[in-house]
Amino acid sequence: MSVSSRRISSDAPLVVYGTTASYYTGKLEAYLRAKGLAYHLVPFSDSVMRRCIAHTGVVQIPQVECPDGSWLVDSTLIMEHFEQVNPDPRVTPAEPAVAFISRMIEDYADEWLWRPAMHYRWSFPETARLMSAWLAEHLGESRLPQWLKRRYWRRRQFRTFVEGDGVNARTRAVVEACYLETLSTLESVFACRSYVLGERPTEADFGFCGTSSRIAFARLATPSPKRSEAVMASLPITTSPRSTVDSMCQGAVLPHPDGGTIMAETQTYKGGCFCGAVEVEVKGQPAAVGICHCESCRKWHSAPVNAWAVWPDAMVKVTAGQDHLLGFNKQGADGPSGRSSCKRCGGAVLNRKPKIGMTVVYAMTLDSSGLMFEPTFRCFYGEGVLHMADGLPKFDDLPAPLGGSGKQCDEPAGTGFRR
Repeated sequence: MSVSSRRISSDAPLVVYGTTASYYTGKLEAYLRAKGLAYHLVPFSDSVMRRCIAHTGVVQIPQVECPDGSWLVDSTLIMEHFEQVNPDPRVTPAEPAVAFISRMIEDYADEWLWRPAMHYRWSFPETARLMSAWLAEHLGESRLPQWLKRRYWRRRQFRTFVEGDGVNARTRAVVEACYLETLSTLESVFACRSYVLGERPTEADFGFCGTSSRIAFARLATPSPKRSEAVMASLPITTSPRSTVDSMCQGAVLPHPDGGTIMAETQTYKGGCFCGAVEVEVKGQPAAVGICHCESCRKWHSAPVNAWAVWPDAMVKVTAGQDHLLGFNKQGADGPSGRSSCKRCGGAVLNRKPKIGMTVVYAMTLDSSGLMFEPTFRCFYGEGVLHMADGLPKFDDLPAPLGGSGKQCDEPAGTGFRR
């Protein structure tokens, strides 16, 4: 690992090579935000990996390119490096015994929970189909057909990271029980304090940010085998915000030595309506991204499909033109969807979901601000008018974790309007 000895200034951003689907990229991003270290995420691809290998000789992500030209690999070692060269605000506990415990828990979350994380991602048909399609779309620069790339990734990941890591018919029950027990323990811990070891995050918390937070990719395609239903129901998605690993990864708070705190900075995306009278700002990565085929969206947008992304309510803010917003709820005041458009231009802006505490922001209103639209499934495909043969999971209504039946539709033979 190549390291830099100088302190990284806030105006010299790091370059992080990784993906939004990577467990350890998620861990590292959470740490960098909590430290207040500016960074730019470069999506992983075949060409990016070749560049990384040329500098480090290592085939893994994330990797970090520092402003002075040095490179860092391995999320744990990267954290150790920045604790040395950028000690404030401090993540490692000052008490040696507590620091040792923090590192032990981080190692457990990093190395052992990797097995259930990869198991739930690749052992079940629905999640394996979801992730193989994502990898084929984002990491395959070859000209092979999509179905062949999906097949390659599915077999490679399962054989390498599930079977190759010792998860099989004899061990899977133990692996699943270990993960469930860990979640139960964390809920008990978060019931009495904000973070694993107290009122500020340590290495232990960031360890869980990887293998526990980005299992969200598996949430949206609920595995059908009954033995996994308890896990999907137990994932930290419906509990109070302060008691979830997901929320902690979105914005950890670290005390600053000169008083006050540093709030973990999340990426901000800005957009608005067609005429610009209404402006919207969202913080952090969306909780889910998809394409809707429902009749309501088709009529609302006058289009065969709708590209959407959803954030927790607290992450969405109307920064200008609130008085220009016109609200409409087809089901009345207590309905599940509160759509908002601009009075001046009629452009669709938001869709509030009060029953689940989430807000949909239409993805194409944010595309000029750098948001990468990477849909992971299609919803309400059963009532759609357009066939799309793209390998994405296609739900008759919604995935079960989002309140739907979880029933999936068959992949069509081709793309085009239904007859």
